[in-house]
Amino acid sequence: MAKQGEMGLAIGKGGKNINMLRKMTGKPIEVVEFSDNVEGLIRNCLSPAKVKEVRITERPDKKIVVVEVEPQDKALAIGKNGRTIDKTRMLAKRYYQIDHVQVT
Repeated sequence: MAKQGEMGLAIGKGGKNINMLRKMTGKPIEVVEFSDNVEGLIRNCLSPAKVKEVRITERPDKKIVVVEVEPQDKALAIGKNGRTIDKTRMLAKRYYQIDHVQVT
């Protein structure tokens, strides 16, 4: 995993690394820049949607992140068939043990 700000190295010159990985796996590859905090990762995952606010609510049994986006960007943040928000939930759970991400 590359550090924050090193996404260009992961992609490679002219997308070389991504294309090689795509050919090896036979699957589409999407790259999201890592962040040292939950808010940064959520913003990177939902880009290019404009995120207004990220609120983290911790309960004894789970952590929930509520993301407020511009009204015109809500569909963009959710993605076709919920793919973008599902990807965001998966990465937030993997790296920050977030149980749920909700877009408002």
